Amino acid sequence: MQTHVFLRIVEVLNNHDEHFQMRVDALCRKDLSPLQKCTTTIHILAYGSLADSVDEYVRIGETTVVECLERFVSGICTIFRNEYLRRPNNEDTECLLQMGAAHGFSGMLGSIDCMHLEWKNCLVAWKGQFYRGDHCNPTIILEAETSQDLWI
Repeated sequence: MQTHVFLRIVEVLNNHDEHFQMRVDALCRKDLSPLQKCTTTIHILAYGSLADSVDEYVRIGETTVVECLERFVSGICTIFRNEYLRRPNNEDTECLLQMGAAHGFSGMLGSIDCMHLEWKNCLVAWKGQFYRGDHCNPTIILEAETSQDLWI
């Protein structure tokens, strides 16, 4: 993730939710910084880490991590829903079609990429549903769709 994107996320969450603001407790000790909370949350989302695994290097307890994760996802959905987390309208669709045609892909709205991620903590009852023939462990398919206008 580019630094300016990360810092924008930290800033908007800091302004949106007081949980992401730096506070001082009754003993005059500083709370965790918004950077620590966002770094931890994004690390868990990006790498599928367990909540208690980040305690060793970020110094955040498991319950705090879980709360950060819940508030992060809720905040991102609330803040960016109208701009990024919506269906394309007619104007967006026309723009995407023009960009695709300019690159020799007429009729293409975006680009999709899929990958299988190993699911280390898959429930035993679900393992049969998430097996592929060429893998020993269950996997989840991660799909990402993007367009050129999101890369800026």
